[in-house]
Amino acid sequence: MTTIRKVALADLVRDYVQAEARSGATPDQITAETSAYIKALNLAVARHAAQGEILLLSNAVVAGDVPDITPRVRDEVTASLAKPALSQSPAAQMQQFFDAKGADHGSSK
Repeated sequence: MTTIRKVALADLVRDYVQAEARSGATPDQITAETSAYIKALNLAVARHAAQGEILLLSNAVVAGDVPDITPRVRDEVTASLAKPALSQSPAAQMQQFFDAKGADHGSSK
């Protein structure tokens, strides 16, 4: 059975870009993270389409009761990005975490 859903892709991307702008990440980090985000967003949308859902952009729906799956797509993208890289050791993952968060690597203040 085909179902019609709506998703606010522009809102998802806007929210992501705003968060990245406040992140303090380097331009190279932002480029890599944005690429990963867009890839994860495309995969989430593709999964819904593969399940027989027709997705409309929210701003394209002018009338009718079309369920909004934007929060679900946001959660799916967030979950897929939260998975640690299997090729990295736990120590490398921890170092990457501290580097991304700007931690002082254990020196007390």
